[in-house]
Amino acid sequence: MTLKSRVALIVSGFLIFLVLAPAIVLTAQGYYFDFENYQLVRTGTLTVKTDPRGAIVTANGSRLGDTPLAKRFFLPGEYRVEVDKPGYQPWRKFIAVNEQRVASLPRGTEKIFLVLLNPEVKSAVATTTSTLLSPTEQNSESLYFISPEDRRLMAKNTDGTATPILEDPLPKANKEKIVSTPQKQIFLLLDDTLFQVTETLLEINHGVTYAAWDPEAEALVYSGAYEIWLYRPLAQSGNELITRLAGGINSPVIFRSQIGYFFFASGNKIVALEYDPQGQPNQYLLVETKTENPQFSVNSDGDELTYLDAGELVTLKIR
Repeated sequence: MTLKSRVALIVSGFLIFLVLAPAIVLTAQGYYFDFENYQLVRTGTLTVKTDPRGAIVTANGSRLGDTPLAKRFFLPGEYRVEVDKPGYQPWRKFIAVNEQRVASLPRGTEKIFLVLLNPEVKSAVATTTSTLLSPTEQNSESLYFISPEDRRLMAKNTDGTATPILEDPLPKANKEKIVSTPQKQIFLLLDDTLFQVTETLLEINHGVTYAAWDPEAEALVYSGAYEIWLYRPLAQSGNELITRLAGGINSPVIFRSQIGYFFFASGNKIVALEYDPQGQPNQYLLVETKTENPQFSVNSDGDELTYLDAGELVTLKIR
C-alpha cells in the first residue's frame, strides 16, 4: 500500500469517526433522530412484566416483544399497550411515555397478573352448608364493643375491665360494625355511615354497606350499592374511588393487593376488577352462577375462587 493510500485510509477513518462518534454518544444518552421531522428527540423506556411470562406486548398495534420486556429508545407519546397470551384474558391500557423516563406497567403491582380466559374447575362438591365463605376477618368485637347502657365505645382490658375510647355516646343505629387495625385504628359502620374514630367521630362516607381492613394494602376496603372505595388513614388523599358499577355490588368486596385485584359478586356474576390508581382498570367476568349473589372466597394467593352455587361448593383456578 502506497503512502498516499495509507493517508487516505487514515483520513477516511477519522472522518467516519467524527460522524459516528456523536451519533453513538447521543444514542447512548437516549436520543433518537426523527427522520420525518429532521430533528433529535429524547426517548424514554417502556417496561412490562407479567405473571405468567411470555405474553406478547404491542403498542399502537406494533409488536414490541414478549414479557419481561424493557423497550429502550421509545419515542415520547401516548400509546395503547396490549398484552396477550393464549388462554388468558387480554390486558389493555393507555400510557404516556415521557422523554428520559421509564414507564412501567403495571402501575399498582410488581407484575401484571393475567387471569385465565376460561377458569378451570378444580373441584365441585355437593353440600348443604351455608357457612360464609368470605375471608375470616379479625373479630373486632372481641377487642372493642359498644356499651348497651350508654352507647359508649369501649376497649376491653386484659383484666376483664373496660376503658371508654370516646366519652360521648355514639349515634343510635340499627346496624353496627367495628373494624380495627393492627395499629389499633378503629372504624365504625353505623347503619350506612362509615366513621374513623379519632378524638371524635370523623365521617368517611355514607351509603356504605360493607367495610374491612386489608393489612397488606394498609387500607380500609369498603363498598356501597354501586361503588368500591379504598381509604388510607395516613395518606393525604384519604378516600380513593375505585369504581362505580351500574349493575350494583351485592356482596363483600375482597381485595388481594399482592396481585392487584378486587373481587365481588354482582347478580349472577363474580367479577375480578384490576386495581389501577390511574383509573383504567381491566374488568374480567370469572363465572356466571345459578345462584343470585353467591357467597364466595378467594385464597390468599389470589389464584383460586371458591363459591357456593345451588348446593355445590365449586373451586376454580382463575390464574
